[in-house]
Amino acid sequence: MAKNVLKDIKQAPTIKQRLTGGIVSARLLKSEGTPLNPDAVGSYYGALAGKKPDTSHHSPENMQARIAQALLWADIKTRQFHSLCADWYLLAADVFADDERCVFYVAALYHHGLIQASASVQEKMLGVLMKPIWRESAYWTRLDLPRNDLLKTLADSLNDEDIRITPERLPILEAAFDSSTLTEAQRITTARWLGVAYRASGRSDDRAEIIYRYLFVHVSGDKENNKYLASLFAGRELDDANACAVYARMVQEADKVNDQKAKARWSVRLSLAFIAQNRLGAEAIEPLQAALTVTPHDRLLEAALAYSVGRSELVMLEPSLLKHLEAAIAFESEFVPHFAERQWQWSVVPRALALAWGKLGRKDSLASFIYARATELCPEEKVLWNYHAVALSDSKDYSRKALTVYERAQQFKQADENILLALATAYHENRTQDGNERRKSLILWEDLYRKGKATFEITNALTEAYLHEEQLSDTALELLQEMTRTVGKLPGPLVLRVAQEWVRRGDYPAALRWYQEAERAMPDHFLTIFEYGILLKEKFSDFAGAVNVLARAVVLPAGTRHLEAHAALAEGLIALEKRDDARRILQIIVERIDSNHTPTLLRLGRLNLKYEEQGMLRAETLFERAVNVAPESPEAYEQMVELYRAQGNTKMEQWALEQSLKLGSPNAIRYRELADLYIRRGEFTKAESALRQIVALGKAERDVYTLLGDVIQQARRAS
Repeated sequence: MAKNVLKDIKQAPTIKQRLTGGIVSARLLKSEGTPLNPDAVGSYYGALAGKKPDTSHHSPENMQARIAQALLWADIKTRQFHSLCADWYLLAADVFADDERCVFYVAALYHHGLIQASASVQEKMLGVLMKPIWRESAYWTRLDLPRNDLLKTLADSLNDEDIRITPERLPILEAAFDSSTLTEAQRITTARWLGVAYRASGRSDDRAEIIYRYLFVHVSGDKENNKYLASLFAGRELDDANACAVYARMVQEADKVNDQKAKARWSVRLSLAFIAQNRLGAEAIEPLQAALTVTPHDRLLEAALAYSVGRSELVMLEPSLLKHLEAAIAFESEFVPHFAERQWQWSVVPRALALAWGKLGRKDSLASFIYARATELCPEEKVLWNYHAVALSDSKDYSRKALTVYERAQQFKQADENILLALATAYHENRTQDGNERRKSLILWEDLYRKGKATFEITNALTEAYLHEEQLSDTALELLQEMTRTVGKLPGPLVLRVAQEWVRRGDYPAALRWYQEAERAMPDHFLTIFEYGILLKEKFSDFAGAVNVLARAVVLPAGTRHLEAHAALAEGLIALEKRDDARRILQIIVERIDSNHTPTLLRLGRLNLKYEEQGMLRAETLFERAVNVAPESPEAYEQMVELYRAQGNTKMEQWALEQSLKLGSPNAIRYRELADLYIRRGEFTKAESALRQIVALGKAERDVYTLLGDVIQQARRAS
C-alpha cells in the first residue's frame, strides 16, 4: 500500500554526508528559506541517519528537530521516505505540531505501515490531524489518507463502557461527529462521549450546545444532559421553541418521579416560554396551572391560562378551569391589558365559558348574560346562539332583543321546537304582523299551526295577520279552510277576507260560499252585504238575490249614502223590469248622494223616456244636467239622440249625433244615422263625408256604396 504513496529510501548516507552533514545542515538552515535541493537533502540525511533523537528537549530551537523538519519537507515534496530517519520524523511532528506537512506526513507513515506505533500514539496523531482548519487540506488526497474511514475506524474501536475523554481524543470525536460516514448509532455514541466531556469541563459554547441539543433529541433518557441543557437555557433566560421543548421535558421527568417542587419550577419556565412564543392552547393549560401554584396571583400567568383555555379546541368542563374563566370575566379590567399588550383576543374567554356552560345546560340569568356577551363577540359561533336562545326561552323572554336571538338561532339551524315556539310568541308580543316583518311571522306561524304546535295566541295572531295581507297565499287558504273544521267559526272579517281572495282569483263559487258564511257571521256589516250583492248580480246574474241583498245594504248606516250600492240596486231592479222602483232609487242618488253623477242622470233620463210628455221633459232636463256636469262625455249626447228622435226633433237629433261622434269612438251605425239626417235636410256634401267614414271603418255594405254614389251625384247637381 505504501509503495504507491512514498518511495522508501534504504540506502545509507555517504561518509562525506555523515562527516559534514551536521555542519552543512546548520549553515543551510541559517540562510533565508529552507533549501530542499538534493545536495541539501543529502546533508540533512547524513546529519540524522544512524543517530537517536533527544526527546528530552522538544523545542523549535532544537537544531536536530529543525534538520528533521527540513528532511521531512523535502521527502513529502519528492514523495520519499528515509527509513533510517523514522524516529526523526516523529520528533519533527511532535515539536512542530502546528506544521501541516509534518503532521500529515507522519500520519501517512502510520497509516501506510511505514512505521509502527501504539494505538494511543496513533490516536494522538490522528487527533492533531483533525484540526478544523485542515478539514479541506490537499494532503488528505496527496498522501492517500481516507479521513472519514479513519474516523469510522476510531469510532468502531471505542465502546460505551470506555467513556474516557482525553485531550487528544476530543478533536477526533468532534471530527467524527461531524463526519457523514458514521452510522446513526455511532454518531449517538460519539455525541454521548462529547457530552460527558463538555459537561465535565462546564462548556456552554455553541459547539457544546449543538451536542447537548443532539442528545436531547436522540437520547431522550439522558437525564444529566437534559438537566444540564435546561439549566443552560434557564440561565440564559431563553424562551424560544427549543427552550419550550427542553422545559417541557423537565416537567415530564419531574412528574414521573412525583417531584412537585421541580415540576412547578420548570412549569414556570415553560409557561413563560409558551407566552413568549404565543404557544397558548391545550398544551399550555397544565403547565400554567402548575406555575400558578408557585405564583398564585400572577395576573400574566392567569391571563395566559384563560387565553389557553379559550383557544383550546376542546370544551373544557373541569370545575377549576371554569372557575378560572369566571374569575377572568369578573376581573376583566385587570385581565384585558395583558390581552391587549400581546394582541390576544379577549373574545375567546367568554366564548369558552359560554360553550362550557351551554354543554352543561345552564340557563340561569348569569349564563344568559355570558351567552349574550359571547354571541356579541363571536357572532359566527352557531351553537352559542342556540345556548342563548334556550336560556331566553326558558325564562319566557319575548322582548325585541330576545326575538333577534331566536331569529339568529333559526338562521343558523340551531333552533329546536321550543325556540321556534318562543320566536313565534315573540313575533306576536312585538306585533310584527303590523310591520315589515309580517311575512316571516306568517311563515313561522303557519308552520307551527300545520304541525299542531301553535298556541291559542299564535293562532289568533295568524288570523289577524291574514286580515292585513293584500293577497292570501295557497297555504293561508288551506289553513283557514282547516281552521273552519278544527276551530269552528272564524272571525267574520277573516271570512270576508277569504271571500275577497277567491273573487280576486276568479273562483266565484268558492267566493259565494265564503260570502254567505261572512253574511251569517256579520249580518249587519255593510261591506260584506254590498260585495255579496255585487257578486250575485255581476257573476251569477242572480238579480233577484242581488236586489234582496243590496236592498238591505242601502238601509244600513254605512249604505244610506253609498252611491255604488244604490246604483247596483237600481241596475238589479231595471234587470227585473221594476222601473218604478229603479227610478225611485236613482232619484235618491240624484237628490241625496250626488246630484251631478252623470251615469245616474243618464240612466234616470232613459227611464223617464218610458213615460209620456212629462217623462220626456224630465228626461231632457236630466240629460242637459248630465251634459253640463260632464260636457266631454259622449254618453250624455248618445242619450239625447234617443230623446230628440222620440220627440221628432231632427235638428237637435243631428246636433246630438255630431257631438256624440266628435267626443266618442267612431261608430258606423251613428254615421249612417247622421248621413240619413243630412240627406233628409239636403246637405249632400256632409252626407258624403259621413258615408266615407263608414267606408273608412270597413263597415260599409253594398247599399252604403250605392247610397254614396247617389249622394255624390246629388252634391254635384246642387253645386
